[in-house]
This record gives sequence, C-alpha cells and structure tokens, in this order.
Amino acid sequence: MLIPTLAQSAPRTSVRLDIQFPKPGSEYRPSRCGSFIAGRATTLSEDRLAVALVIDTSYSTLETTEQDLDGDGEIGVPETRRVGQAFHETLSDLDDSVLAAEIGAARKILQRLNPEQTRVSLVRFAGPSAGGRERRGDHPERRPAETLLPPTHDFASIENALNALIARRPYGGTHMAAGIREAMGGLQLADSEDDGDHAERIVLFTDGFPTLPFGPAQEAANVRATIDQAKLAAENATTIDVFAVGPEALGRPLAAFAVTRETGGQLLPVRDPADLLMAAAQFSLVGLRSLQVRNTTSGAPASILHLHADGYWFGLIPLAPGSNEIEVRVEGNDGESAQRSFMIVSNEDAAAAAIPPQWVDERNSLLALCLRKLREARFALEAERVERTRKELLLRMEAERRRAASRAEAQRKELEIDVDSERMGR
Repeated sequence: MLIPTLAQSAPRTSVRLDIQFPKPGSEYRPSRCGSFIAGRATTLSEDRLAVALVIDTSYSTLETTEQDLDGDGEIGVPETRRVGQAFHETLSDLDDSVLAAEIGAARKILQRLNPEQTRVSLVRFAGPSAGGRERRGDHPERRPAETLLPPTHDFASIENALNALIARRPYGGTHMAAGIREAMGGLQLADSEDDGDHAERIVLFTDGFPTLPFGPAQEAANVRATIDQAKLAAENATTIDVFAVGPEALGRPLAAFAVTRETGGQLLPVRDPADLLMAAAQFSLVGLRSLQVRNTTSGAPASILHLHADGYWFGLIPLAPGSNEIEVRVEGNDGESAQRSFMIVSNEDAAAAAIPPQWVDERNSLLALCLRKLREARFALEAERVERTRKELLLRMEAERRRAASRAEAQRKELEIDVDSERMGR
C-alpha cells in the first residue's frame, strides 16, 4: 500500500526509518485483518516537534465554502442580522465557512500528531481594516494576532480551543506578519521550557494576502513586512508552511510563496476551501513523500496503512503461513529513500500479541476500519473514488503551485520587491 503526501522541493536530506513494532521474529496468530505493525520515518534530525497552528480569522473567512462541511443538511448562505442598532453580515451556518474549513484542517493535522513527542500552540490573526474605516462588525481594539493556547502536549485543550474559535466572529484585514510574529513568540517559549532538541514548525492557514500592517493601498509594504518576519523565523531555524486557500490567496501569492521559500517550508495551494480537509490529511511535517509496506513473501501490500503528519506510521499487514518477510520503504520530498526489512512468523498457536499501551487506540482504529471494510461490499468502489479524487486534487494543487510561482514573479516586479528569483522557484 502506497501513501503519497504533498511534496515540494527541499534541500537534500537523509531519511530515517525505524520499525518500532513488532520485534523481528515475533510470532502472530493469523487474522483476517492482518498483523499490526508500527514505526516512524522522518527527514528531521530531531525526534520532537513544536508546532504552531496559525489560523486566519479575517473578515473574508466568513464566506461560504458552498459545501455542507458539518453534514447537518444545510449549506451556509450569506445573510444580514441586526444586533442592537447595528447590522452584521454573517453566514447562516458558520460551520460551512472558510474559517470552519481552516479549523477542520488544523484539527485534522492535530489528530495526526503524537502528543508525547509534539507540543502544539494555537494562534489566530486578523487586524483592523485599512485607514481606520472598520467594516460592520469589526473590532479595532482587538490585537492583530493572539495566542489562544501556548505550546502544550494537552491536545484535548487544543481541540477545545479550535471548537471555540468558530464562535468568535471574524473581522478586519489580513495581518499575516502579526500571525507569524505571534507564533514565533510561542515557539521560543517552548524552546526555553524544553529540555532537549526539537524542530520548530509554523503551519499557517490564510484565504488572502497581506493587507496589513499598512493597509491595502500599501501592498508592497505589507508583503515586505511579512517576508521580514519569515526571515526572522529562518534565522531561528523555524520552518513555515502555508495553506493558501481560495482564489484571493492564489491570485496574489507572493507573500505566501516568499515565506515558504525563505524558511524551507511548503506552499500548499487549495483553490476550493472544501478540499482543505483532504489536503491536510496528506500533509507531512517531516519531509516525507510516500510510504510503502508489503509482504515480500506473499507479495501482498499492507491492507491498511496510516502515515501521520509527524512521521509515525501504523498498518495491518496480511501474513502467509510460516515466516514472512516484511519490507518498509519510505521516500522523502527530495527523492532520498530508506528501506528496512524484518521477519514475522504466522503461527496458529501463538499467543495474542501484546501491543504497547500508547498504540492500542491506533491499533483499534485500524481494526475497526478493517472490519467495516470486510462488512461493506462497496468499500472498494468508494476507496477507488476517494483515491481518484485525491490524486486529482494533488494534480490541481501542483498546477496551481506553478501558476502561483508565475503570478508571484509578476507581482514581485509590479511591487518592485527584491526577492531572489531562484528561491521563488523561477
């Protein structure tokens, strides 16, 4: 079974691959779903991560995705509501907004991280509209960026903060520089409190381009301010990945493109906000392009394989009677790869395998998925459709990335901003 992830060019690195369960030579009792296997792959030298999830909460994120994201049978539509003496433009179902798509994608990434190895913080950014003229419902007294939760291993608290964020009405413009600056402050806090090395990563979601701190009329200054923050992040060895969501973000992509190039991160263009959850489900924080696991004795691939954003992977592998050679192969974004093989013995008389406590939930979720797969005759057809849709999304995103590079260069010339053309992907 092959799992590709969203890839982007990066400096050549070495790929580390560990098999963490089972021990070579372990005996398994035969199972229709296959035997549980687990490990980790990464291109990072550090084992631990500090990740800042940075959410754009500007006014435009109130727009509808035109999809029923929450599955309640209603698609949110724009409407005007009266609050006291004022009228506010809003959405009939906020759970179908661009903001809801961003929050859902952040939650998807969180679910694919190991809380024992990763600390996560949550930041939102927006900012007052230009020239002091606030659009209806804006709150000029609010800070342009805010840390909702500092770095923590308590992922339940991050989940709760994400759930609460949808109720906070978006406002104002897009102060991307403030979002990066605020996230950097939290990561530096994690660095001061940590007792070992970790890689620092900012994952930023935006549906626009910088309109602040100087207002929309000074776009070049706003872009420069954002790039300056990215340079500071690069000096602190912090990588920034940007999910650029929707036509506005992809129409003026210079800042997002430059931020990722300055820091060695990934630009992840998603034209349709409704595709954001699927894109986040394939996102790798540790520089991986693909993972493949197969039984070389029988020729069977893993029946189910999950690759998490932090490089941890879990799967179920079918076994033939007797000894089985299992091969694991992983490829990094730069084409470097690593491969490991180990033996598992299928034995009818073997005792039930003792799964490490931290992986019991993961094993159970794989088994539940397998049982659904065995029960549902149409599962294969649905999986084929999802795979086709996913591949089409990756192709669209790659085409958007190329177009974004061209538009970014044109925008750079228009704004007379000095950005290294090679680092801009030209």
